[in-house]
Amino acid sequence: MDPAALHVLIIADSPDTRLAVGQILLRSARDAYTIAGVDHSDHARDACRAAPPNCVLLDYCLPDQDGQAVLAKLRAITAVPVVLLTDVEHEDRAVEALQHGAQDYAIKDTLTPARLRLTIQRAVESAQRQASAALWANEQRFRLALDIAQIIVWEWDIAARTITYSAHATTSFSLPPGQITHSIDKLDAAIYPPDRPAYDQALGVALANGGVYQLQVRVYTPDDQLRWLELR
Repeated sequence: MDPAALHVLIIADSPDTRLAVGQILLRSARDAYTIAGVDHSDHARDACRAAPPNCVLLDYCLPDQDGQAVLAKLRAITAVPVVLLTDVEHEDRAVEALQHGAQDYAIKDTLTPARLRLTIQRAVESAQRQASAALWANEQRFRLALDIAQIIVWEWDIAARTITYSAHATTSFSLPPGQITHSIDKLDAAIYPPDRPAYDQALGVALANGGVYQLQVRVYTPDDQLRWLELR
């Protein structure tokens, strides 16, 4: 099995539907997918938590709830792309579900291996684009907050050992304008030597378990002035 194979979860109360859809999918590219199936919305939530799928094929008509209700449950726990499987007579409801978070829908009676594979591919790519757009928007909001902050604020990425400063920090600490992101090593080097043990201890706590810490240390600015920092 290809380690890059997509894991697809089929949610349908009928074993025949789950089997038929699974066989159609495997005929499109057997090694490209792993498939799991559940018959109930509660089981679907458990399956998503146990083995997060890359895509969900959701039968619109389930005995306990309709597709939109199940879609809402899924959206509460995961952003996995969802393709609704529907009959022709329920196509209008499936289209409506697109407005509530589904990526696409497919008519069960017209499914072919090529069509189903393309539908899943488009759904996965659509979800990836949406996630990228949301990440970009969050990054832009963060940058805007940094730009307008009138206090010194930074985001400290411990794993990457970088610090992103607010613009106000560039004047308060004589940092070069425009150079907002720096290696954390620059802060390490600026710590006043007598304050180094407390700083190292706080850093150790953060690296070990992400615990809350707060301390005051002195740092040298580029013009050799000592300033106090309160780190939280």
